[in-house]
Amino acid sequence: MIPLISALVIAFQVAPGGALPDQVKLKNGDVVTGRVVTEDEDALRVRTARGDLAIQRDRVTGVRSLETSLADAIARFDAMNRDDPVALDELARFCRSRGLEGEARNAWIRTLTLDPAAGEPKHELAPAIESAARDLGARKIEGIWNIEVNQLWVKLRDFLGAKSRWRNAITLKTAHFLVRTDLPLVDVLETTVGLERQYLRFYRVLGVPLGLWSFGQTPVVNVYTRDADYPSPPILGDNSFFEPSNDEMHVLRGDRLDMHRLTRDVNEMLLFTALRRSSGRNGEMMPWAQRGIEEYFAASHGRDPGDKDAELGVPTYSKFADQIVDKKPVSLTRLLNTSLSELRNGPDGERRAARTYTFVHFLLNAEGGAHRDDFLRYLRDARLGRGGRALLYRDLRLQPADLEKRWNAYVAAVVRSQVPSTIGASP
Repeated sequence: MIPLISALVIAFQVAPGGALPDQVKLKNGDVVTGRVVTEDEDALRVRTARGDLAIQRDRVTGVRSLETSLADAIARFDAMNRDDPVALDELARFCRSRGLEGEARNAWIRTLTLDPAAGEPKHELAPAIESAARDLGARKIEGIWNIEVNQLWVKLRDFLGAKSRWRNAITLKTAHFLVRTDLPLVDVLETTVGLERQYLRFYRVLGVPLGLWSFGQTPVVNVYTRDADYPSPPILGDNSFFEPSNDEMHVLRGDRLDMHRLTRDVNEMLLFTALRRSSGRNGEMMPWAQRGIEEYFAASHGRDPGDKDAELGVPTYSKFADQIVDKKPVSLTRLLNTSLSELRNGPDGERRAARTYTFVHFLLNAEGGAHRDDFLRYLRDARLGRGGRALLYRDLRLQPADLEKRWNAYVAAVVRSQVPSTIGASP
């Protein structure tokens, strides 16, 4: 452990997007500021201007980090009337006070979308909406509200509306992402919240057990209206894909934004980025585990932007039922040997991907969570390049035949007892 420097208060601006530094309050009254990059049950690590500090939990009385502030902001967002400009303004000011500049800006943009005539000549904005325009830096030019974009002043209605060309796409910042889009902004604002909600879920489940560090880079999510602007996907017909070479996602809306698919690919991005950040290289994960985790998170997400999420871990009934009636069941050995390319575009890929979901669901939830800690320990070992079937059997302390038997029994039990859920159901 790196020794704690007592009586230390370090001012260090490291959080993305101009956010305020994280603060760790100690029992002796000192406050350490910097960036909380990793936490576990015993200690947390803070990156400061003078290096990393490892602080024992028993010395800490409170932590205010970018992520805790973000969780507070999302809780406020979920509890408020999203069509109330006063409530949105209060949310924006709370976010600004916590250094969440992107979230503050997006709340004020959401306020402007409540008034479809914003920026029209002779139109008097309601006081709260006018206040939001000013907080965004908008100003009236010849009686029409304009906002600065890339050092050019554009009419507010053009800023909020659909763009005729991708080069005019608008960038929306969040705590951890950049979202670029040519869609009307009202169609994307829910997605920005959904991205951060998934970030928090991902780290809440995997952060401590896998020793994941909060990453400093800012992944980009591009959301397109037109096929002509959408880059050619690795798999023909895919409306969403992650490009690891530049930490960028591409999403084609089509008739609608498919949040199941987007959430699955966002978690691929999170796995790649977090594992690389935490291991100092491209962290590794077996294909079945990677795809199963992605499907596990995606299954609980509402289908459309703004839909209520299911509780993480609630079974998606259809995936379990399909496995029961499968006339050519995928054996555990075949599943564990499946490559990522087979899962993505093999002739049997969709069926095997669904089996990775039920298997990961089994490992995290079956038998009262009896296998959860062992599975998470396996993932931590595997991400450092020591994965494989033998390690899985060893960490789970089960023989292959027994493991497969328990998995199939769990699938059957879910089908017998689970009432089909409309939340998180497969598309």
